[in-house]
Amino acid sequence: MSLSNNHLQTQDGALQSRYPVHDARFRFDLNQACRGRRALSYLHPLQAPQPEDSVTTTPRSLIAYAPYGVGLMCALVYFERNTDVYGWWIGARDSEYLSAYFKLEHFFSSKPTRFYASEGSDLYGGWKHLYSARDTELDKPVTVDDAVSHELERVQGMFVAEWLFFESDPDIAAERAAYDRYNMPLGQVNVRAQRLNKLDKHHAVWLFRSHDLQADVLEYLQRFWPIDYRTT
Repeated sequence: MSLSNNHLQTQDGALQSRYPVHDARFRFDLNQACRGRRALSYLHPLQAPQPEDSVTTTPRSLIAYAPYGVGLMCALVYFERNTDVYGWWIGARDSEYLSAYFKLEHFFSSKPTRFYASEGSDLYGGWKHLYSARDTELDKPVTVDDAVSHELERVQGMFVAEWLFFESDPDIAAERAAYDRYNMPLGQVNVRAQRLNKLDKHHAVWLFRSHDLQADVLEYLQRFWPIDYRTT
């Protein structure tokens, strides 16, 4: 798929501020967030058949981790569905963590992209933010398609189960012991010890990028999302 020349325009053709005003409603509640356990058993693939004209790609992911700094800077997973991009992120904003599901509507088309996001990890409240507009808070939430909701939860659950653990999780003694052996501090959100060898450690920020992660998607997200992580 190729991007059109104007796909990065906002809905009204003007650029918003790169950083939406910080709001306590974006705070990531580590005790209530989906950590993959429910999502992994939530949906059998046959429960949510996709329309015949719907094409969903294999999920693509990014991990950015500063082991001797803030810890996890960003974790991102997304997939394409026809001309749209859907996914989930969690990342640091100053000393706290923010997370959200998102939709890049019309990303792979000639229409202007609309960047929708949930409030925290609440999918069932609908898309409540439009980061590609000047006023990022929607007056009325946009309903998330049921099949998309199920797929987002499934993908996010598998991604978290594979890559991340939280300091508040029960039964993390083995992870804590591994971090102690590596002389690495434990943060609120961490990369699973058995996955650390998948990260490129040549720089201060250790990185994992799936081989098919698209730079255009990441660049667009970074223009608007409310977390601190930016590639250099």
